[in-house]
Amino acid sequence: MVEKIISSTRLSIICFLSDMPILFDVIITGIGAGVLYGLVGLAFVLILKATNVVNFFQGDTCAFGAYLTVFFAAQLHLNLPLAVGLSILSAIALTVFLEFVGLRPLYKVSIIQVVIGTVAISMIMRYLIRLYWGPQVVPFPDLFKDIPLKIPGIPLGSATVWMMILATLSISGFAIFFKYTRWGTALRACCQDRSSASLMGINVGAMMSLAWGLSGAIGSIAGIAGAHMISVYPEMGIIGLKGFVASILGGANSIPGALLGGVILGVLENLSGFYISFAFRDLIAFIIMIFMLIVRPSGLLGKPVVRKV
Repeated sequence: MVEKIISSTRLSIICFLSDMPILFDVIITGIGAGVLYGLVGLAFVLILKATNVVNFFQGDTCAFGAYLTVFFAAQLHLNLPLAVGLSILSAIALTVFLEFVGLRPLYKVSIIQVVIGTVAISMIMRYLIRLYWGPQVVPFPDLFKDIPLKIPGIPLGSATVWMMILATLSISGFAIFFKYTRWGTALRACCQDRSSASLMGINVGAMMSLAWGLSGAIGSIAGIAGAHMISVYPEMGIIGLKGFVASILGGANSIPGALLGGVILGVLENLSGFYISFAFRDLIAFIIMIFMLIVRPSGLLGKPVVRKV
């Protein structure tokens, strides 16, 4: 009996060790996806802190950025750096416009109406994308074909490596903006207390537009970076839901928490797909969100919010 247990244990260890290289691939790829989720989660945290609104058209902003890059590069035949820059600027302009025209009047009613408004805008954006480009998958130009990059020992293609670099630099850039620039300081003041910030002479309306514009830039960058990992199609806005889960997991009021939550989510998604079923990958994100809301609603790095009665 003891010999059978030892033999079974030895066989399990051998199987586990034989899976180690594949497991390493799965974890590294999950980190790549997780950085992308964390970038989108950053936009959710930014808007939530600045306006107390959950922006449910954030994922469609990602899709908008990817589609616009295809439009500028493939249809207008602009060079890729210019196409990417125009896509980001267009996403900023569109997001600011939608917030100012479609959402700001609803602030006088209630936050719930504003959130419902973001859902309506999401449906409109998705329909317009489908109306112009159709339901089929659109080929995305290879942004990194002329600048190959390989990290020895890490099984990632150059596009994924560059995507991770782009997302990490974007997150670092926004962190520097918030900490060391005058506008970033003013925006953080508005996130802490809009009434006090207004009394200090800060234009709260302008800061809100800035927050929405930054969320548009983040969404566009995430869509462009993620287009190399997922196909460009009207429903690619699901990446926004993954970013939302990342923000809940890391802490809805913590910018570093959004990145941490994204990485954890990406790794857990890949592990569940490898060990259980790839059909289970998308489901695991929402199971994690429900579990976190029950066990630790403030997230891993978020600060608990004390509600005054």
